[in-house]
Amino acid sequence: MRLIKIVSVLLLLSCAFCLSAIALPLELIVMVDTSNSMEQYFDDLVHYVITDILKKNLHPGDTFHLIRFSEYPVHELTEVISNDEVTDTIIKKITFLKAKLFFGKYTDILSALQFLILYAEGLPKRNTKKLLMLSDFVHNPPADSPFSGISMEELEAELAKQARTIRERDGWSIRFIRFPARGNDSHDQIDETTSDTTDTTGDNTGDTNTTGGSTPDTTRDRDKDTADDATSTNSREPVTDDNSSNDDSTGTRTKSPAGDDEKDVIDIISDTFDTDIPTFDENEKEDMSHRTSGFPRLEFPGDLGSKGRIFDVPFIIHNYVDDEIVVKLRTLEYAGQNILTHNVPAKFVGPKARKKFKVTIKLPSDIKEGPCTLPVSLSFDDDNRIAPRQGTLVFYYSGDKLVAFFNFIGENFTVILFVLIIVIIFLIIFIFIRMRVFEGVFSDLLPAGDWRGSSSGSLLEGENLIEMRVSFQNPHIGFRNIHKIENNKAFTVGGGFSSFLIFLIPMPSHIAEIENIEGTYIFTPIKQEFFPDLKGPVEHCLNKEIPLVSSHGYRTTITFKEYESPLSRINTLLHSYQHEG
Repeated sequence: MRLIKIVSVLLLLSCAFCLSAIALPLELIVMVDTSNSMEQYFDDLVHYVITDILKKNLHPGDTFHLIRFSEYPVHELTEVISNDEVTDTIIKKITFLKAKLFFGKYTDILSALQFLILYAEGLPKRNTKKLLMLSDFVHNPPADSPFSGISMEELEAELAKQARTIRERDGWSIRFIRFPARGNDSHDQIDETTSDTTDTTGDNTGDTNTTGGSTPDTTRDRDKDTADDATSTNSREPVTDDNSSNDDSTGTRTKSPAGDDEKDVIDIISDTFDTDIPTFDENEKEDMSHRTSGFPRLEFPGDLGSKGRIFDVPFIIHNYVDDEIVVKLRTLEYAGQNILTHNVPAKFVGPKARKKFKVTIKLPSDIKEGPCTLPVSLSFDDDNRIAPRQGTLVFYYSGDKLVAFFNFIGENFTVILFVLIIVIIFLIIFIFIRMRVFEGVFSDLLPAGDWRGSSSGSLLEGENLIEMRVSFQNPHIGFRNIHKIENNKAFTVGGGFSSFLIFLIPMPSHIAEIENIEGTYIFTPIKQEFFPDLKGPVEHCLNKEIPLVSSHGYRTTITFKEYESPLSRINTLLHSYQHEG
């Protein structure tokens, strides 16, 4: 029984883990300001913000909601995204909406936000919710609005309450996009004597099929009914404030009812909701949907140059929100085939940062040598809704690896040449130093021509050669420590470039000398600290062990003796076994 329970718990945990890895459907609720001052931006708003989000960021199963507001908020449409045809239908409906609208005279920001939150509460609780408000944020409610004539303190308190509600909902986030106001040219002007009777050109909201003829009162009644219907569905919860991206611009002001000062409503919203509010920039329209909505952007590389069958492709992820995001690339497909060579580890992109990552791909065998434009599609194991996911890789396919190698050489010739020059210079210096050491060691060893002219490279016999050996140091290093010391000549002993070399332990150069005086070899310490046991020169030093202490206290001994070649020792050994007869 206990085993069954353990297995059941593990299965439940596995199911929970799998479910958590599945991206939840997204409820995107876009609220658009349709007051007079926004009419000039309507086309850009649809094309560069809403259309981009619909085509790039929403996935099948997500739901798109559109709410418009001026005097009153009105639910316009709700569509579940299933394919490209549904997306095109939504865009057409929104485009045709402009022809049916009477852009309103007033803008009630507080009523709109209140409606937006209530509407989101009625959506399925399980789904993630992203709220997006597009407006010039000129707060100018009509006289019959519950927020008309309130003080700035009351306005801030109401905004704080709305912001708190959003923060408390798990899976919710809100962003704002500001469209710059163009002065008070009869658009959204603050009417100091606002009354119901003056609103003859007000917001004919409510039924979207209305093209005129309705009185403001009947239109408002219809709007209120629509709003009540839109928010009468199930209530729900979800959360985190998606703190927004870019720069914010000031300038939209509302006059305090007290008339004592002016305060930026957009600044109050930004502070209260703890988010930057980017301004729609007509000079940067192409990237507005990402920078303003907060969806991450994938940047494809430019021309990759000459490539072989397998090569790296660099991508850049742009994160526009104040939170770190995790990006996990699952596949990179060409013609339905995943061309990644291995799994790509997850990448962490910091708040409002961008990160480059490289993936290795292997081209299919049907790719021919020459200029290549490869249409690819990427898929991710995440719910960030990164876009765009389709793009083109541009490169020259060099085909054969040898051709690719020479292409690489050609592309990087200057760098390769520079590195080769540096390497050659170091080799020349190294060889020069070795030659000087070689010549210094053997210059006095044999008469000129005897060493260099010897084809065997062996020392001549009978030259009274002296060999130095160091205890535990390998003596089989050629003729490095074998020298002929001429009468009244001295050779240096020590490390570095000394004639007799001690390399077993670190030792400075020229710590002692060995000198030939009329056939008597005398060892003389030059740096006495390395020979603490010696009281002075050692006469007749051949075949005597001379103690030596390194600067780190390591003890060894050196011994000088007459050199006998291996050949001579072999000959001596062979002759010792000769017998007469």
